[in-house]
Amino acid sequence: MYAVLQTVSIVIHGCCMCVSSQVYLDYLHIHQHLHKLKNKEEEVNSYHLEELHSGLVGLCKRVCLLPTGSPREVLCQAEIAKRTAIYLKMVVKLKACLSSGKKDPMHMATAASASGELLDMSQYLVTLPLPDDYLLTEYHAMLHKTMSSWPLVGSK
Repeated sequence: MYAVLQTVSIVIHGCCMCVSSQVYLDYLHIHQHLHKLKNKEEEVNSYHLEELHSGLVGLCKRVCLLPTGSPREVLCQAEIAKRTAIYLKMVVKLKACLSSGKKDPMHMATAASASGELLDMSQYLVTLPLPDDYLLTEYHAMLHKTMSSWPLVGSK
């Protein structure tokens, strides 16, 4: 499918099909790249993470351009939006771990950088055409992480 979409995006320029096929192509490219990182086929470094981050940011802005004329297309757009949000969280977490020197992506670097990255993520999640229930879940998780990083007032 990746090769077919590559061919379509090269042959057809300036039409709706080209825009949507380019979105699918970019999504598949990011998916393959993250799969390689997960399977340790590629080394995680700041260059790859910055490239993935910029690709995901661009994808967040373009997922809404996918056609939604049928229920299947709406479902496809929603699934790509949800996975793009998951991939963005993963890349932000990996960037935080790499910048702090930690090897375990389950631990964020510091509370200050975690809230900064959550703010960075939230501005892109708004642009994604996410289903309402999923968006509320994401915002609830981000709010919980942000509030847990705040020091308690009056505690010593």
